[in-house]
Amino acid sequence: DKNCERLKLARILNDFGMKVAAVAILCQDERVFESMIQAGTPCPIDGKIGKEAKKLWSKYDHERPDYDIYVKRMKERKEKEEEISKKIGFPVLIKAAGGGGGKGMKVANKPEELEKLLPLAKLEAKKYFNNENVYIEKYFKNPRHIEVQILSGKNRTIHLHERDCSVQRRHQKLIEETPSPILTDELRNMLFEKTVKMVSQIGYEGAGTVEFIYENNKFYFLEMNTRIQVEHPVTEVVTGIDIIKEQINIAFNGETSLKQEDIKPRGHAIECRINAEDASKNFQPSPG
Repeated sequence: DKNCERLKLARILNDFGMKVAAVAILCQDERVFESMIQAGTPCPIDGKIGKEAKKLWSKYDHERPDYDIYVKRMKERKEKEEEISKKIGFPVLIKAAGGGGGKGMKVANKPEELEKLLPLAKLEAKKYFNNENVYIEKYFKNPRHIEVQILSGKNRTIHLHERDCSVQRRHQKLIEETPSPILTDELRNMLFEKTVKMVSQIGYEGAGTVEFIYENNKFYFLEMNTRIQVEHPVTEVVTGIDIIKEQINIAFNGETSLKQEDIKPRGHAIECRINAEDASKNFQPSPG
């Protein structure tokens, strides 16, 4: 049966002296992790199985620090995660550090949910981006997604105004427009000034987009995309600037040929993404 297969696999791993940490599928049966522990293989798992494993460590009197070190680190990590979340204030958003597109994102409304959802978010992050690292951020219930297009060279950094990408589904953009219909000139100019200053200070060269969450008249830095984005054409339409051309120019000589006074947006542009989806299956992606 499956337990026998697991037991056999565990013994093979033990024969080769492999340290198996947190291998749940091997440790669900007491015979399995007892076999592993007999051979001195750490099997550190939180919860009921972890308690049973610790008893067995004592039973076989192994002087192996691996387990206690693992438990200590996991406890410290958990305490740090709870500390960060309390400082930010619930609800919090658990977000994959190595990706985007709404993958690996979970919302935790209280500490109990954080403890449950964090491992799931890490698993998804590992699956989609081969990187299990995650952020814990403030979750905004009714935000706007505002981003600023920039061009930056060794000589100067300029902005090409903002895009509003607030119409989203499953954390994925559907409609992008410029200018944003909700920003005042005062807020807009403040945003541009701080964005240009930030990008200039880090010495960035090329085209890029700095993204913000906007709620209750406050901007919160989200991320910087160091590339051309799907929605860049709406900016090109209203400014008349070929962003791709300028990116290549900066890559060639390290400087931007444009000055801020060259950027004179006119009109309003909207882009709508057309996605191949199956409406009969809750709009799941479809080949069309």
